[in-house]
Amino acid sequence: NGEQITLHGNCIIFLKPMDIHSYHCEGLVWEQYWMEFTPTSMMDIPVGQQSVIYNGEIYNQELTEVAELITSPEAIKNNLAVAFLTKIIYQWICLMYADGKKDPQRRQIEKLIATLHASLQQRWSVADMAATIPCSEAWLRRLFLRYTGKTPKEYYLDARLDLALSLLKQQGNSVGEVADTLNFFDSFHFSKAFKHKFGYAPSAVLKNTDQHPTDASPHN
Repeated sequence: NGEQITLHGNCIIFLKPMDIHSYHCEGLVWEQYWMEFTPTSMMDIPVGQQSVIYNGEIYNQELTEVAELITSPEAIKNNLAVAFLTKIIYQWICLMYADGKKDPQRRQIEKLIATLHASLQQRWSVADMAATIPCSEAWLRRLFLRYTGKTPKEYYLDARLDLALSLLKQQGNSVGEVADTLNFFDSFHFSKAFKHKFGYAPSAVLKNTDQHPTDASPHN
């Protein structure tokens, strides 16, 4: 019907395939999981409703595992992949139904998180984040810990590092360019934070990308 939907970072949405005319990316980088499925039982799916995911890293790990299992020549592993996906889909549906019961504070945090993910190349201070709600920095810290398990600074850093990993997997981006794009003090501080989170240096991603363009994750 010509409706345009703007999706922000760390969100999910269910759409009917025939309703999608086109899609494109606006911003620095776009990373998505696109899944098509046909329900085999009665599923009351909230079509067109967006929901924010706080534990996106967990879902990323599970979906990576699903991708490996689904391509396995062993039927039992294929079945396990289907079971994983079914669980994830039902978790998302439950999350969406819970959205209607959210308290105002949670909605404020979700709006801020969506704004952060849409502009990670911007330099955000805790004071800047607090001003968008608005609230005090101390209260913002309590809200973030309650809903994400992280402080505002920790959440912002993790989000930038996740984006940095995606940028490094794209050929043509150097460590210095990524550090500068995401407003790290310098390449040294960026590399230190990156290795602390992922367990390997950002240069290892570049090396592996050059050797294996379709699989840019370093192998131990």
